[in-house]
Amino acid sequence: MPKLPWFKFYPRDWLSDAALRSCSTTTRGAWIDLVCIMFDCEKRGILRTNGKPWSRDKIARTLGVRATIVDSMVTNSVLQMSERTGTYWSRRLVRDQRFRQRQARSGRKAALKRWAPNPMGSRKHIASPEVRSQNNTTLDIRDTKNTRDIPRPAARPRKPRKPDPIWDAVAALQYPPNGVVPKGSRTWIGGVVRDLRELDATPAEIRRRWRNIPKDWKGSTVKALVKHWATLAGTGSEWEREHGKT
Repeated sequence: MPKLPWFKFYPRDWLSDAALRSCSTTTRGAWIDLVCIMFDCEKRGILRTNGKPWSRDKIARTLGVRATIVDSMVTNSVLQMSERTGTYWSRRLVRDQRFRQRQARSGRKAALKRWAPNPMGSRKHIASPEVRSQNNTTLDIRDTKNTRDIPRPAARPRKPRKPDPIWDAVAALQYPPNGVVPKGSRTWIGGVVRDLRELDATPAEIRRRWRNIPKDWKGSTVKALVKHWATLAGTGSEWEREHGKT
């Protein structure tokens, strides 16, 4: 992965993050150092060296803090840890990296589409109806006054969605009873599904931890599962005792 000399920092996000604000000043100072380290890792946002994940003690030694500081980052959902592989990672850095790669792919596709060679010998042209029907070329609407005769590409048939148990479990919880996700909500539901997959979640575990969300959380969405995944591992009464709800 190419090295970047800088990354975006949003002061408002830093100051308004409730999970980060609940950490001590020492933990927040160690966290920004750890963010810089994860940004320069082989896979941006994931603490690995030569394919091997960092241990809890190695993180503490590198930051020059006690191991309890690392535990407090995980407990407050600031630093994520995979229960299956033991890998530590940052959800924000991984999400930003995916967005950066997606934007780069879109830019390459747009450049190829704009500057691809034209069968008529130039990028912009005006062809007669006979030539257009023979070559099936696409016109630039700025080069002709009559745009109604421009051939329109046929709509591609939509591919059926592959079965995804994580997606189905999240959709059923967020949009009961049929679990049909509205078109405008598919993007953020997809982001929640990706985060849960990084946490090695299973449909049964998702439903169990969803039931542990306190009843006074009115209007809670499935985003709460990702944010409080480690906290919701226990029973509902344990969660309420820990947060002073009883």
